[in-house]
Amino acid sequence: MDSGQSSVNAGQLVLLVNTQLKGEKQWIHRSLIHKGSFWSVKETQSGGSWMWRKILKYRDLAKPFHRVEVFDGETISFWFDYWSPLGRLYEITGPRGYIDLELQSDATVASALTRNRRRHWIENLNKIEEEVQKIVRVGRSGADAALYHIWRELNCRRHEEAASPTTRLLKLIDKNILIGNGEDTFFWWDPWTPFGPLIHYIGCDGPTSMGIPLFSTVSDLCDQTVWIIDGVTQDSFSSRQVWNCIRETKAEVSWAQLLWHKARTPKHAFSAWLFVLNRNPTLDRVTSWGCDVEQTCLLCGTSDESRDHLFFACPFSLQVWQEVLLKLSISSPPSQWDAVLQWLPVASLNRDRSLAVLQAWQTCLYEIWAERNRRYHLGVTFPARKIICLVFSVVHDRALSLALQNPSRQNLLSCWS
Repeated sequence: MDSGQSSVNAGQLVLLVNTQLKGEKQWIHRSLIHKGSFWSVKETQSGGSWMWRKILKYRDLAKPFHRVEVFDGETISFWFDYWSPLGRLYEITGPRGYIDLELQSDATVASALTRNRRRHWIENLNKIEEEVQKIVRVGRSGADAALYHIWRELNCRRHEEAASPTTRLLKLIDKNILIGNGEDTFFWWDPWTPFGPLIHYIGCDGPTSMGIPLFSTVSDLCDQTVWIIDGVTQDSFSSRQVWNCIRETKAEVSWAQLLWHKARTPKHAFSAWLFVLNRNPTLDRVTSWGCDVEQTCLLCGTSDESRDHLFFACPFSLQVWQEVLLKLSISSPPSQWDAVLQWLPVASLNRDRSLAVLQAWQTCLYEIWAERNRRYHLGVTFPARKIICLVFSVVHDRALSLALQNPSRQNLLSCWS
C-alpha cells in the first residue's frame, strides 16, 4: 500500500471517529442543553445522569481555565461563553442585559454581529458594543481565516516579496468556495480551495509550519475552545495541570518516593499508600468503629491484627518478607513498621537494587493483605511458600515489562532473574 492510500485510510478513520464524537456532542446539546449554553443549564434540571449532574455542579471550577476563540461565532454563546476580554457577559450585566442589548439568553456571537450598534448610558454596555464591533471589523469566518493563513504562509516561503495577501485573499473569497459546515472536509487532503489539496500545494511540512494538524477538518479552524492554565494558552487539555492548579498544595511527605517510584505497580502503590496512612480496614480499626469482631490475626492466630502486626511482626508475614529480600541478598531486614519506613530509602546505594527493594516491599504488602482477605472472606488458606512465589512472579513480570519498554531497566530485571 502506498503512502497516499495509507493517508486516505487514516483520514477516513479520523473522520469516522470525529463523526461519532460530534454525534454524541449533538445529542448532549439536543437532549440536555437544548437552545442554551452549557454554562447556563440549571444545576437542578431533572434530565441527565448522575454524572451529568456532577459535571454541572462543578462547572465553576472549570470556568477560570476555559476560553473560546471566535471565528464565525455560530457556536459561541454571546452571554455565557468567555469570548471577549471582558469575561462572561452575563456576569457583568445579569438578566437585564437581555433587554438592554436586545439579545435573548440563547443568542450566539454571530447573531450579535448582525444588529446595529447603539449608545448606552451604562458604560459596561458600551464596552460590550465595542467588543462586538472589533469582531465585525475583523470580519473573519472559518474559511476566511484558513485562506488568510494559507496565503500568508505562501508569501513567507515562496514569494519573499512585498505582495499584499489581502488582495489575493479577497479574490479567493469571491470565488465562494462551498464547503458546508466543514465537518466532512479535510483541511489538507480535500480540494476545497482553488489550489487543490493543500498538502500537495504547500508541501509535507505545511502542517508543522502552520500549526494545523495533518487530519484537521475545515471546521476545526472555526470557533474553538481554548484552555488557559496559569495565564498560558495550552495546545490541549491537561487534567494534571488543572488538578495542580485547583488542589490545595502541601509539602511533599518524607515517604512519597517510597510509593510513587518509576518501577511501581499502580495497584500495589495505592495499597501501600493506604497502609502508610493506616486507612485499610484491619481488625483493630474495625473494632474502633464499634463493630463486635474477633481481633485475632488470621495469619498467625497468636496476636491481635493491626497494620504494625501484619507488616511484619506476624511470623507468617515476616517469613514472606525475609525470603523475598534474600533474593536481593539482604539477610536481616527490619520487621517493625516504622523501622522499615526509615530503612527503605537507604536499603541500597545501587539505584536498580533500591527500586527492587521498593518493589518487593509494596508487593509483599499487597499479597499478604490479599491472603488475609482470602482467609477472612473466602475461608481459603495459602501457605507462605505460595505467597512468596506470587511475589516473585509479580515483581519479575513487572521488571520484564519495564525492560521491554526501556533497555536501561535490564539491571532491574536481573535483580529478579
